This record gives sequence, C-alpha cells and structure tokens, in this order.
Amino acid sequence: LKMYLLRTVNNPLFLQSVEGRKFIAHLFTVDADSLVLDLHRAIRTQIVFAKKSILNAYADIYYMAWKVSTEKEEEDEEHNDDDNCNDAQVVVTTKKVMTIQTSIEENALQDLMYQVIHAAIPSTARSVRTILDKFYLHKKSPRVEGMLHRMYGPLLWRALVAANSTVRKQASVVLADTFPLRDPEAGEERTEACVQKSERT
Repeated sequence: LKMYLLRTVNNPLFLQSVEGRKFIAHLFTVDADSLVLDLHRAIRTQIVFAKKSILNAYADIYYMAWKVSTEKEEEDEEHNDDDNCNDAQVVVTTKKVMTIQTSIEENALQDLMYQVIHAAIPSTARSVRTILDKFYLHKKSPRVEGMLHRMYGPLLWRALVAANSTVRKQASVVLADTFPLRDPEAGEERTEACVQKSERT
C-alpha cells in the first residue's frame, strides 16, 4: 500500500487536480515517523526534471501539509483549555501533531532550503526555489516567518560566507527572498538585531 501511495507524487492525475494535491498533502500529516521522509524523497527525485506547473503543484502540497500541521497544533492547544478534555489524551494528541509539524519542517522543508543554497547546478536551485516561493509569498504571516527563521537559521548565515562562490550567490538570493529573516516571537531588541544582521549581510 505504501508503494502505491508514494507513486501519487509523480502521477499527473493527482498533481493536476486540487483534490489530488490535497490528498498528497494529507499523506504528509498521517505518519511523522517515515511517511513524511519517504514522500519528500519521492518528490525530490522529480524536482530536477519537473516542469514549472509540476513544481507549483509540489509547492501547493508542501505548503498545505505544513499549514494543516500547524492548524492542528493550534486546535489541540485550544482543547487544552477545555476542562472537559481528558488530559492524557490531549498530551498524546499534541505530541503527535507537534511531531508531524517538526518532521515536515526538519525532514522536508529544511532539506529543500539546504538544496536551494547548496545545489551545485543553478537550474536545480531555481527549481527548488519555485517550490519555496510559496512560503516566501506568505512570509508576512507570523507562523511562516517563524518557520523560515527556525529552518534557515542554521544554514543561511554560514552559507553567506562560504568559500564556494555559487553557494554564496544562492544564499544571497535566499536572503533577499526571506528578508528580514527574524523570529516574530522574539523581543524587540532581538528582532532589531536580526534585521540589522540581514542588512549588513
């Protein structure tokens, strides 16, 4: 069954329809332990040769999957305030959702972010950027802004001073796309420091 599910990520019937993309996005939220990584790997093998329409479909899938995982987390936080909820059940459910969100961010999105910076072939970086553009378009959302800061933080600043000129160039493009890269939940002083760091770079 898992093999058939993974085949959906390169099936035009799924990628070209709204319901098909929603179905694949839903698969990302089913199992944080292995399915997220397997789906991402299956998509990653298609990225280099994919047409822009397919890359846009992948962008929709990643964004929908991530957004659903964050919305489920928010719902569970609201349930925590309900006195009628079973505390043990809430803890287990929240842990599961947090794991799904973390898995999508660290196993899929951060890997794409690494590729858009470190891809040896510029055309590959452009293809990955087409997918990540979906998140850049929503960077004014505090949730998206926070995620971009968390995931790019360990990668971007180091890449901007890398010895490899291609890496530096691609990192500069990312910085422009994500500027100002900051944590929306940080204090005003910390936020200003992040902005100044971006500007100096």
